[in-house]
Amino acid sequence: MKILLLSNTLNCGGAERQMVYLAKFLKRDGFSVEFVCCNLGEYYEDLLRQDGIKVNWTYAKLFNRGLSMRCRFFSFIFVLYAKLRIIWYIKKSKSSVVISFLELSNRLNCISKLISNHTVITGERNAIMPLSSSASWIYYKLLMKLSDHIICNSFA
Repeated sequence: MKILLLSNTLNCGGAERQMVYLAKFLKRDGFSVEFVCCNLGEYYEDLLRQDGIKVNWTYAKLFNRGLSMRCRFFSFIFVLYAKLRIIWYIKKSKSSVVISFLELSNRLNCISKLISNHTVITGERNAIMPLSSSASWIYYKLLMKLSDHIICNSFA
């Protein structure tokens, strides 16, 4: 079974650390595991490579290039293009399961469910959710309904 882990980055954060250890355990149990990162940050990359887990940075480079542009329009287009490429990569990878933990990667994972047939596992990392009714938050809540499973991981 092929499992794709979609992460915002591999910087030294709690969600990233949990995903790295999850990947190592899954690999040890015989699953095919791959990481796709939305942003640059290689803190945990060596731990993954030691176990032969592939890390795909292609789209993170596109995403960061878009964020670094001065013109907001071109920045928006580049970031949108990077997100669409990640969604397409998820479909093309033919993974059985796609796991994501943070908001950006959760959004991309749920959107990819619309064009691909895989199990979506998202993780909600915070017990304190905004009580706003902003369009962005409503959009996020609607997308999360596409998750097959939601992992609640909070202090509460």
